[in-house]
Amino acid sequence: MTLRIVPPAVVVSVLHLAAPANAQLLPDAVLPNAVLPETGTTVNVGGLRQQLEGLFATGPGGAPTAPGWVFTPSVTMQERWTNQAQAGSPSSDSAFITVIRPGLMVSGDTGRVQAILNYAPDVQFGTGGFQQRIDQNLSASGQITFIPDHLFLSLHGFAATQSTSGGYGPGSTVSLDKQNQTQSSSFSATPYLRQHFGDVGSAELGASLSHTSMQSQENGPSLFPANSAANQISTTQQEYLSFTSGPQFGRYRAVALVSAQQSEGTGVMDGASRQTVSLDNGFAVTRDVTVLGKFGYETIRYGGIPPFRFNGPLWNTGVRWVPNPDSSIEIRYGYHEGTYSPLVNASYAPTARIRVFVHYAEALTTDVENLQNAVNASVLDPLGNPVDPQTGAPLLLASNFYGVQNNLARVRLGSLTGTLLLDRDSVSLSISRQNRQQLAAASVAAAVASAGNTSSTGTYGSINWQHDLGQALTTVAFMQYGVNDSFSRIGTQSSDTLVVSLGLHYALSETLSGTLQYSYTSQFVVSPAAASPPISLALLSVRKTF
Repeated sequence: MTLRIVPPAVVVSVLHLAAPANAQLLPDAVLPNAVLPETGTTVNVGGLRQQLEGLFATGPGGAPTAPGWVFTPSVTMQERWTNQAQAGSPSSDSAFITVIRPGLMVSGDTGRVQAILNYAPDVQFGTGGFQQRIDQNLSASGQITFIPDHLFLSLHGFAATQSTSGGYGPGSTVSLDKQNQTQSSSFSATPYLRQHFGDVGSAELGASLSHTSMQSQENGPSLFPANSAANQISTTQQEYLSFTSGPQFGRYRAVALVSAQQSEGTGVMDGASRQTVSLDNGFAVTRDVTVLGKFGYETIRYGGIPPFRFNGPLWNTGVRWVPNPDSSIEIRYGYHEGTYSPLVNASYAPTARIRVFVHYAEALTTDVENLQNAVNASVLDPLGNPVDPQTGAPLLLASNFYGVQNNLARVRLGSLTGTLLLDRDSVSLSISRQNRQQLAAASVAAAVASAGNTSSTGTYGSINWQHDLGQALTTVAFMQYGVNDSFSRIGTQSSDTLVVSLGLHYALSETLSGTLQYSYTSQFVVSPAAASPPISLALLSVRKTF
């Protein structure tokens, strides 16, 4: 079953006066300091076409189907061989790794509940010094209606593992050891009350509770000083009140928002808080073009060394253009969190088979906050993959390339993704760049280690190509190249990474399939010069659904 999960829709930072029919609204109250996640498709052999078909068919959420509940259990048995049981260690031995992945996919669409859940933990054990572990993988989203048109509850959940140090390709191309693995998770619940006032507008009163953590599986050395293996945990509560104008105002639409957020946790999140008052305005000059303007005031507090404080105005102005029903281009520029910055969130469909997505945003944030906001803002496609609710772009919520940091930083993240869907070929090309400028360290020790002035920049490009050799046989090729740089008073470090992966996927029946894949990863630390042995990973897996 496929369905659409719709988050609270009244509180928006992007005004959809002439939005595509498949667009959903982005809840600004839940995302006061969001950096838009990077775009890009997953690298699951045999899954690229399914992901793009859902995107090209109806945008985020896929096509609606008959109501009800569908439970799809599955089990995957996988045998891996790698020449490095501990990736990144120059003396690591080869290993055979057995992975058992029980899975459960749940889709629900009833009069009161819309939900989708995809849970598939990895139980791993092997030889050659490989450390046994269980990796949690979850994507879930749902909305419960208690009183139609008035009282709702929005739920979100996410869990995945990622490289602590960074500089690696997707999880399907490398087997990370515990010293270089972080288990990330985020869960939230948002009850909200909505009241309509005819054509004048509607008000919304809500509160959210979120718990997000990034737990290092086993503390170990990082590739860069800026990347710390220290754990980070945050519990955040938020209250908001908004009012959105209605059809009575014609071409003009406004969203007034009052929001307060309080966090407790480790490091810079200890005692962190935000208060925001804003008015977001939009005027539809034509059916396709909307002029945007937002202004307000914000108060920001973070812990750490040194503590961060900011009180000041926020404003931005821009335009939203909808050239066709499958496209949406928004560009803004303004002042927030003490700095001037642009915002770009665009999806363009030049033909029925091509989609181009562009994201760029800057924000004062932490990794746990950014994960929390990205999870709460995304919706899930029928396969459980997160997508942007405004543009339909596939999102990457956990990255092996940029690594994990526990400081407060000004983060600039931009990504460009192009997708092409042909009769027998599916292609996705992505470019992503992230820059982090540390503003506060998580502890005195971290501040000393980073010499009080640390920044990092990562850039990579990738191509993911799937070709259908027949109705049951598919081949997939993936390549990624990127550079990570870290700068501080004590020196500079730079690392190059090349990832190449080839795979075959064969569907023996509607419920049984097999996969054969080989991946090669080369990582070279340019400064100071140090090379790790290239990593080879070969796997054979069988998946059965019931």
